[in-house]
Amino acid sequence: MTRPPFRLPFYFLLILLLAGTAHADAERSTELAEQRLTDLIAAINSDDDEVRRRFVETAYAADANVEELTEQLGRIKRLTGGVDLHGEVEVSDDGVSALVRNRGDQLWVRLGLGLASGLLTEVRLEVTSPPRDLDGPRLDRAGLIAALETSLDGFSGAIDLRRGDDVLFQHATGLASRRFSVPNRLDTRFNLGSMNKMFTAVAIAKLVEAGTLDYDDRLIDHLPDYPRHDGVEDITIHHLLTHTSGFGSYWEPLFAANFTEIRSHTALLALTADQPLDFAPGSRFGYSNTGYVALGRIIEVVTGDDYFDHVREHVFEPAGMHDTDSWAYDDVVPDLATGYTREQRGQGAWRSNVFQHAVKGCAAGGGYATVGDLQRFASALWGDRLVSAATRQRLHTVNTAGSRPTGYGYGFGIRGEGALSSIGHNGGAPGINGELKHYPELDITVAILANESRAATRLLRRVEELLARFEG
Repeated sequence: MTRPPFRLPFYFLLILLLAGTAHADAERSTELAEQRLTDLIAAINSDDDEVRRRFVETAYAADANVEELTEQLGRIKRLTGGVDLHGEVEVSDDGVSALVRNRGDQLWVRLGLGLASGLLTEVRLEVTSPPRDLDGPRLDRAGLIAALETSLDGFSGAIDLRRGDDVLFQHATGLASRRFSVPNRLDTRFNLGSMNKMFTAVAIAKLVEAGTLDYDDRLIDHLPDYPRHDGVEDITIHHLLTHTSGFGSYWEPLFAANFTEIRSHTALLALTADQPLDFAPGSRFGYSNTGYVALGRIIEVVTGDDYFDHVREHVFEPAGMHDTDSWAYDDVVPDLATGYTREQRGQGAWRSNVFQHAVKGCAAGGGYATVGDLQRFASALWGDRLVSAATRQRLHTVNTAGSRPTGYGYGFGIRGEGALSSIGHNGGAPGINGELKHYPELDITVAILANESRAATRLLRRVEELLARFEG
């Protein structure tokens, strides 16, 4: 008997047809996303603004601001020196991302593109950790130390690298004073730049634990005389901690004023009190020194303490940080490094940075510490001796602005991927650079302080590349 030909039901044929169409559409969508990324990298790397303009005209919607977007891509080129693709491209429903490396400063960056109907909606760059598959032999402890020793050529500052309480590497090099040829030492105190934000966030968290403050408290609940323009009444402590308040920075107003006389949080806050917000509170991320000055003033109001005394008593002393404080530049303090810059970037005569930063630090930055004290701070924090484990977790949880992750918790940046994901903060200004990074999966903490612009960050990049190969 001859079997009748096998026939699929019509509805099943329809499902197969639709599935095939969907698969083809997905493939085309993936190919287009990858092509957008390839074209974007080519536009960034080009030395011709006309190439960037043509990319914007074809890759963005018709109503996009061509001139503004072309300039943004030009700024990316100037910032990075160009980028090179590394590893696989990741495509999602609403965009594409890839790991790239800056040609100029060798930073590893996660480059992301937002896409809608195949057209670009945004370009994102986020500094991240190096991949674990870097070329080069695996390193044991001796190999790591040897590689670090050869990485310090030309560096001026100090480094302290530990796994748990075990010191893996410590070294200081360069000059704390070029005028008097005084060498840097491990007990040299360096300017921290913005790293003080970690201490301010911990001080706020301790007050929340004590019931004195709440993260949802409004700025005006504690500073009722602050001018109530724009959306100031909506700013909360959460917004201030996460750089989502809409406040900007006090730097330009500071140097336009008699900056040597401005040494208090009240005086700093007054510099920008009448400035409009950059955006509605909570709507996006905008790194803000003024926001942390406001936190410092709130600490003073609710405790009745001077900010500097309060942080010294409640953060530095419990952590054993006896070489950390916010000394004014004209205080006579031993073992304090002078910061140096070049007249031209990377070239020219050395200059002291005495006229290029605030005369006294504050809750937003500008204090001094040793690398050892930074390690003591990290040990006390991760050992839950400063705040509870639950509070520490909140400090180190990435927040969102709108629906976008910010890469920032409460006073701490959360960066990187996999084993080299890190929690910490950096600081930078002319003649000032510092990095404190804790890598939870490795239980490794690195503290680097430098008295030259960008020197600590350059060294940290080298450290991370070595840690990517470390198996000791």
